[in-house]
Amino acid sequence: MRSKTPGPLLATTAHATDSNRAPGAPTLGEWASGILLFGMLFVPTTYQSLKLPVLSIALLGAITSRGGVRFNRTGAVVVLGLAAYGTMQALHGAWNANPGAYSQSTVYTLWPIVFLVLASQVQFIQHLRRLFRVCIIGAAAIGAYGSLYILSQTGVIPASGLATAINQGQGIVYSRGILQFSLTTLSSLLFLVPFLITLILTWPRGTPYPINRWVIYFSLISTIALVILSGRRALLLVFALSPILAVMLEPRLRRRIRRLIAPIIVVAVVGYVIVLALHLDLQANLSWTVLKSDSQGPDANARSMQLAALLQGWSNEPIFGSGLGGVAPGAIRNLDTPWAYELAYVALLFHVGLSGVILYGGAIGGSFAKALRESRKVVGLREWSVPLLVGLTCFLIGNITNPYLEKFDSLWVLFIPLMLLQVWKRLPPSGVPSAVELEHPNHNALPLNSGHREDRP
Repeated sequence: MRSKTPGPLLATTAHATDSNRAPGAPTLGEWASGILLFGMLFVPTTYQSLKLPVLSIALLGAITSRGGVRFNRTGAVVVLGLAAYGTMQALHGAWNANPGAYSQSTVYTLWPIVFLVLASQVQFIQHLRRLFRVCIIGAAAIGAYGSLYILSQTGVIPASGLATAINQGQGIVYSRGILQFSLTTLSSLLFLVPFLITLILTWPRGTPYPINRWVIYFSLISTIALVILSGRRALLLVFALSPILAVMLEPRLRRRIRRLIAPIIVVAVVGYVIVLALHLDLQANLSWTVLKSDSQGPDANARSMQLAALLQGWSNEPIFGSGLGGVAPGAIRNLDTPWAYELAYVALLFHVGLSGVILYGGAIGGSFAKALRESRKVVGLREWSVPLLVGLTCFLIGNITNPYLEKFDSLWVLFIPLMLLQVWKRLPPSGVPSAVELEHPNHNALPLNSGHREDRP
């Protein structure tokens, strides 16, 4: 029986002897964390002054929650070790007088610890369900507001100040058969679109969705429309890869996906043509023109120059790199932030060297593999883990040519495996709660489904 004595401020989940009690209503800290996540998805990189007090409430709620902050012991050691390594690289950069040493230091030292504390609140299946709901609602908001902006700017609906009232870095150009628009939320779609596609493909039949299924369908259709209209190769690539990755992570999908993939492709293509035909002078070669201009324009040449300069700079200090905030001569992308590069992983190699790439890559890859392996052992947990892991994989792919992980709003995705492992650690021996029990977590008489797990020490 669980003790009523308040737990310590800091605890670990290596031995979950008193942790099988399901959570009740969301706490203030959990509400703040959900609002913060929605803000990071819907308005990334903007409104940071508004996010700061929400972040403070979320952290305070996590620290003062009953039982204290319950870290996964291994995960906490890894994150704190990487934060210490990041501190060393920040000092290395300062020693080399790198102009961006301080600016980059928070990403590698402070924010990982912050997200470790926030991620510690995800301990039960019910928490994953709330996480799913926030992601789905965030996707619906992005799809609706992005569509409103595009339709108002192209004259399909009357222009309205509402379409630009929220700062999402909106911009749109249509000339010579090319439609190009920019929204800061496109970075969120690198995770959300694969997440939604995999959710629909993998969710068990007869099991209620985490939220109304029509909200999920609207979220998927509206965000896919934004992906197609954006013409961004990274988004189009992860859109195409999502079903393949879903099958790779969940082999039981092979028969089911054959029935679903064709309708999805047909709906996407038909929707693309209809949307364009409604408000654009449709040209037969529009998609090819967009892709060709993206792959052969000035951006491609700039990236080639960046690659050569970054590799040359790395060769001078291959083990520990130049330190955080270093600048590679001949590859300055922005005079205000000359240490920021589009080729994110090559820039990481330049800044922290082979030692850093091995440490960061090993931490992400190791936690991903363990989360996937352990969730596969539990029938009933994999439908929660596979959509999140596919979304994480696609986000990491999109980050190859865009440094999204250098920003606070995107770092949370790296903690998805840790959240899944925390939930796995706390599962009771009888398995994953049924869908009915998730709705009524305090009903002790409710049965569990057929999910099971191996006993853990």
